[in-house]
Amino acid sequence: MITQFNSKILEIIEEAPEVKTIVLECPQDFTFIAGQFIMLSFPGEKLAKAYSIASSPFKKGKIELTIRIEQYPEEELPKHLTPRLGNIGEGAELTIKGPYGKFTLDETKDNLCFLAAGTGIAPLMSMIRYCLDKNLKKNITLINSNKTPEHIIYKEELAAIKNKIQMIQTITRSAGNHNHHNGRIDKPLLESSIKNKEAMFYICGPNEMVKQAKQALQELMIPQEQVHVELWG
Repeated sequence: MITQFNSKILEIIEEAPEVKTIVLECPQDFTFIAGQFIMLSFPGEKLAKAYSIASSPFKKGKIELTIRIEQYPEEELPKHLTPRLGNIGEGAELTIKGPYGKFTLDETKDNLCFLAAGTGIAPLMSMIRYCLDKNLKKNITLINSNKTPEHIIYKEELAAIKNKIQMIQTITRSAGNHNHHNGRIDKPLLESSIKNKEAMFYICGPNEMVKQAKQALQELMIPQEQVHVELWG
């Protein structure tokens, strides 16, 4: 059920360069499905923006939004919500409306493959956290693309669950000293990483990344009905 309420910021976590996780309080009876999003605004203002919920539905009383704090020319700032979120702190009030969205986890499938780029990992992390919280016996693969190792979001948490899921970190702009794959999420990477072509695939990230990943899966003969996407600008 869609509800609207004012919320206080409980915590702000610096995840990576230009990326923060904002922890917001919410009513204990606020429910959502992993993968959904909310509309966020400042109290009394019409300007609102959609942000995916990154936390597990099992975490009651608060939700987490992982956001890249985009920069805009000063004259354009009144048109955008996100830059203002970079300048507020704990205790500030925001208005939440939701949840919305059909980009949600299909619990009937045993094999799940998540393809993420940048903050596109947020709704996918909600799904992964949910599966682990509920102790679902799923075969989970996460292929996560970032500019550099320093841009990997949820780094410590992902390291802690690396023995519970198959995880491939791929780096697009750094060929330095790291033990990750180099390059974007493309056909060769998917071909070498996908263990079960009957898996359900969830893709989230910038539009170009989503387009390329969908094309690669199509070339690998993955049926369209097994591919779910969330497009971000």
